[in-house]
Amino acid sequence: MCDADQHAQYMAALARIEQLNTLLIFGRPAIDQFYSVSSTQGFMLDYKNRKHIYIFSPSQITLDLGVLGKFAINANIWTNIDFQQNTEIISTSSPIISVLIRATDDAYFASSSIVEYMDGSIPPTNPIGNTIIFDNSGVWVDVGADHPLPTSAASLPLPANAAQEAGGHLASIDTNIPAKGTAAMAASQPITIASDDTLTTAIKNSVATIATNTATPIAANIRTNNALISAANPLAVNQAGGTNTAIAAGVPTNTVVKASSGRLCYVVVASAGTNAILIYDNATTNSGTIIGAIPSAAALGTYGPFLPASAGITVAGNAGNAAMTVNWS
Repeated sequence: MCDADQHAQYMAALARIEQLNTLLIFGRPAIDQFYSVSSTQGFMLDYKNRKHIYIFSPSQITLDLGVLGKFAINANIWTNIDFQQNTEIISTSSPIISVLIRATDDAYFASSSIVEYMDGSIPPTNPIGNTIIFDNSGVWVDVGADHPLPTSAASLPLPANAAQEAGGHLASIDTNIPAKGTAAMAASQPITIASDDTLTTAIKNSVATIATNTATPIAANIRTNNALISAANPLAVNQAGGTNTAIAAGVPTNTVVKASSGRLCYVVVASAGTNAILIYDNATTNSGTIIGAIPSAAALGTYGPFLPASAGITVAGNAGNAAMTVNWS
């Protein structure tokens, strides 16, 4: 027999033994805690007297571990982060993401690249991530390059006669399709257009109309100044530029009319001069290609049209130059 105090001690010891037995069979419960992480906000690793720490994120993130470098976390799957106690964890991205941190004695991973689903001998009802298979070591793993999904060719039959195409149409298809680009009719693929196509009918009618009207040359029907074009009534073409630059008589320095490409159209000589007027394809000075020239002592009047300029239009200066107006575009 024992007294009440001894009985209480025995019962407490039995309760402790039962507690230890439960821990041996089921292990210590995991401890979960949510944290908000970003590039400026994070948390310190705390094992809480457990063996492992895992992270679960609703979206893919990259953790910044300081001197340890960067660590990628895939979305919607437990990832082991067994780094040193009190390691500071932040994210490389600025948006705040809420993650679940679990301290546990259980090992969720068979290796760093294979996910083991801790659900007895069967996978979860709705597994997170990719399609899963049961590998040779008895672990449920994600299908990937290291664990391809077995496929039976017998379940994927080829179309009828596919094996006989070695000498059929497919074998000669390359030689029957012409190469890209233009070619003569003999080397081209013929195209059949429906005889009742509306566009084809319109083209045929237009061709017939043109053929009917070619009895009289088209040029003979073009008119200018209310009369037919002829040698006595030629078609006038306006080649004048949109800008005029006036230069006084006897300017000794060069005049840059235009410092970029354009066209020297006309020059109007407004006074008598004693020097030939020379105009250059140049943006700064009187050298290079001459695109306009008017002889010395030229009569007053309009000269041109002249040539286009690729670099610019510059009139060479001379004390004997006549007064002029340069028309250009």
